[in-house]
This record gives sequence, C-alpha cells and structure tokens, in this order.
Amino acid sequence: MSAYLQWLALRMDDLKKEFPKTVTTLRNAAIRDRIAPSHPRASEIYVNMVAGMEIFMEWMVDTELLTSEQSNIVLYDVEENLKGAFSEQAAYQVEQDETVQFLELLRACFASGNAHIASRLKQAPPLSRPYSWGWRSNEVDMSGEKVYKPMGDCIGWLCEEKREILLEQNAAFKVVQQFAKAQGNAFLLSASSLWRRMGEKGMVLANEKRANGTKQLAVKRQIGGVSKRVMILSADLVESGEEKV
Repeated sequence: MSAYLQWLALRMDDLKKEFPKTVTTLRNAAIRDRIAPSHPRASEIYVNMVAGMEIFMEWMVDTELLTSEQSNIVLYDVEENLKGAFSEQAAYQVEQDETVQFLELLRACFASGNAHIASRLKQAPPLSRPYSWGWRSNEVDMSGEKVYKPMGDCIGWLCEEKREILLEQNAAFKVVQQFAKAQGNAFLLSASSLWRRMGEKGMVLANEKRANGTKQLAVKRQIGGVSKRVMILSADLVESGEEKV
C-alpha cells in the first residue's frame, strides 16, 4: 500500500483532472447498459470502484507485478463480479419491496380462495379468467355453462372495458395482512405507507385533489349504483396465474 500511495502521489495532479472524466464516461455507459440500476447511486458506486481498480491495475503493470494481459483479465473479473453483486442487490430489493410483496400476496389470496374481485357492472364473475379473480366452478347450469361462485370477501371490482381494478383499500389490506400472518410472513407496513408508496411508484391510475392541494388516492366511483371510494390499479398489474379448467 505504501508503494501504491507513493506512485499515486507523483500522478495526483493528472489524476484530479482525468479521473472525473473516466468516471463520467463509465457512468454514462453503465446507465446506457442498465448496469447497477437497483438504486439511484448504485451506478455511481459501481463506476467509481471500476475506475479505481483501473488505476490500481495500471500501477501493477507499471511496477511489473502483472503483465498487461494479466491486468486485463483481473479487471474483467472485477467488473463481472461487481455486476453480479449489484444484480443480486436489485433482486433482493425487489424481494423486500412491500408494494411487490403486497401484489404477490393479493394474487395468492385469489389463488387460495381467500378473496375475490367481482365484475363492476353485474357484481358477477369477470367474463375473462374468473379463476384468477377468486372465483371457482364446481358445477354447470342447464345449458352446460360453468357456474362460478365467489370465494372469500369481495375486495374490489373489475372494470373490464378499461382493464382496471377498483380496489376497496380497507378490505384488501385486511385480507392480505391476515393471509400473510397465516403463512407466517407478517406484512408489517402500515396501510397508509403502502398506499403512499404505490402512488409514488405510479401504480395508482387516478387520484383526487383535497382542499389543501394534496392527492387522495381513493377516488369516488359508482359500484352497483352506490358511490364508493376505491383505489384504481391496472388489472394487468394485479392479475395472476393461468386460467384453470
């Protein structure tokens, strides 16, 4: 380390000019290639480590501790391992993201028969893939058509022409929390924090302005002739699984 610092000291004036340029070039390439996208500062951290390693390799070659070919191999290995580490970090953050966890638990509630989504107009099973929305069919009617029955509580409604879910927030949160607890995976985030994060991530399709200028994510909609406050999400965001026959 002493030898490396002495080597750096002789080149410090040039490095102060050139190193930021190198970092900028590497950062632009990292952003373009979506390397380390897990956090706004992740790409900056990644490129500083790579740029620092490039200088260290330059010293190793200059002092004949490594050949140029060997230094290139080491630098390549460092870059690949850093990419792998940041990729794992991104996957971990997705696993820990409560909004993603909420949607996964919501789908699990439909799949397990703990809740259902009804058609907005008829309060009946959705026309498309009712199984995915918590409905089951164990019988057929006189014409041979399947008869679907809702499972668990109704926690929202499907607007099929717009492919939107009108989610009843309190009912949905209660069902998800109870399901998570039963699975031994308590959902600890509060309802207000969850809705705020979903709004911040652009998951909520509509909002209303309060008198104080803030946004309210629960908007008024007519459900079966009754005005209710619901949170509107894309049906594609919520829907899960393959239709079962």
